[in-house]
Order: sequence, then C-alpha cells, then structure tokens
Amino acid sequence: MLSLFKMKSKALFIGIFAGVILIGGLGYLFFKGRNSSEVTSPIGQSQVEQPTISPKLLIWNDQAGFTFQYPEGLQIDKHDEDKENYAHIDFTKSGETGGILVMASDTKYKNVDEWVKLDKALTGGLVVDTTLGGKPAKKISFSDSGKVIIGAVDMQILFTFQMIDTGVYWKPVFDKIISTYEFVYPTSIPSAGGSSAGSGEIIEEEEIIE
Repeated sequence: MLSLFKMKSKALFIGIFAGVILIGGLGYLFFKGRNSSEVTSPIGQSQVEQPTISPKLLIWNDQAGFTFQYPEGLQIDKHDEDKENYAHIDFTKSGETGGILVMASDTKYKNVDEWVKLDKALTGGLVVDTTLGGKPAKKISFSDSGKVIIGAVDMQILFTFQMIDTGVYWKPVFDKIISTYEFVYPTSIPSAGGSSAGSGEIIEEEEIIE
C-alpha cells in the first residue's frame, strides 16, 4: 500500500508541475505579444494638416460695364475679332477640361423671365432664381452636360456667365467670379461699326481665395 501511495503522490506532483509549466508558458506568450504590440504601435503620432496655398486673385475690369475677381493662372481669350458683342471672354486652364465663357450682348428680352422663357437654347435646363451684381438673375443647370449658365438683363444688355465643368476645378472659380461680380456704370455702347469685345483691364488683387 505504501508503494501505491507513493505512485499516486508522484503522479499528482508531476501533474501539478506540468500545470504550472503550462500556465507559465501561456503567461509568457501573452505578455510577450502585448509588449510587442505596444512597441510596434505608433505612440503620440497624429496627422498634421498641411496648409492649402490659395492662388492670388486678379480683378477683371471690363469696359462693357462690369468687374469681377478670378484666380491667377487662367488662360484668357478676349476674342478681339468679335465686333458685335460688348464682351466675349473665354477662361480656360491648361490641363483642365471645360471653362468659363463671359458674354455681354444687346438683347430684345425685357428681363430675365422673358429670356428663360423665349431662349430655345435654355430648353431642358433647371431654372432657379439668383442674383448677379445685385440684379435679378437666373441660373440654368444642365445635368447631362455639366453646363451652368447665369444671366441678368440690364440696360437692354444680356450679361451671361456659362460654365462647362466635367470635373471639380471650375465650380469654385465660377462661384468666386459670380460672388464678386459688380456692374460698373455707365455701360459703354459700341459705335455704329461695332467695338472690339473683351477690352478688359487686369488688375492684381492681394486677396486670396479662402
């Protein structure tokens, strides 16, 4: 019986010893993995926002009777060959599709309501009320082409701004032009033989786009 008791005691001792080793090994692996995770994880790192550098604004002062601001770096075609319109200006940007067309022309329309009603070129567009230089205006959007037109009638002249935007570049430019647009009186009238369009003067402006 003594031998049997010794065998049971030995087996119990071995079992306890093995359990201690197993628990110790598991504890070692747990703490090792935790420490490794803490070492490899970035501590105190945060993303720092880089300041956005906005382009300088220039002022377009047109003899057709208006001014507005636009960002530096645009290509401008004043269409000096156009002898019929008061203003005919194309704004484009190298590497960007689309652009902005500015027009000022004599019109038979008495107001913008009549313009959007009778101008067939505006058929199918979504028309909403807006203002241009403090004057009543209409904004016409064409979802299929990305074209947006804003127009106002003043002193029997139709002033329109047309944007073709197939990306994301032109909308903030267009919004800046419209928000800074002002009528400047008196509006010049072409001579009998017509006058050259787009005789605008470019003035540097220190303000930047926010």
